[in-house]
Amino acid sequence: MKTLKAILILAAVISTTFATASMAPKTYHAPEEIKKSMPYPDFGKKTHLEGFVVVEYSISSDGKITVLEMNSSDEKLGEYVRIKLESTVINNCEHEGIYHSKFKFRYIGR
Repeated sequence: MKTLKAILILAAVISTTFATASMAPKTYHAPEEIKKSMPYPDFGKKTHLEGFVVVEYSISSDGKITVLEMNSSDEKLGEYVRIKLESTVINNCEHEGIYHSKFKFRYIGR
């Protein structure tokens, strides 16, 4: 009986996942301008700050970026990425839509 319940729950979760994925807006890989505009922050050099920021953002037809959701290992890094993204305008954006990016920050110094 427990096995049957587990199978039914698993089937429900899988079908919900597929239904949700098919209804989700199309997502795209980050444009090269985004990747190039995110250097290691100056404020992290003193403390050798390292971490990551995962962000979901939209790019409008005029190239403006709006951060929708974000998760970061460090609050300062998260705010840094938010400011950099929202001050970047993508010229000749191929796709208006929702994008996902993960930025990794590692201190490489002497």
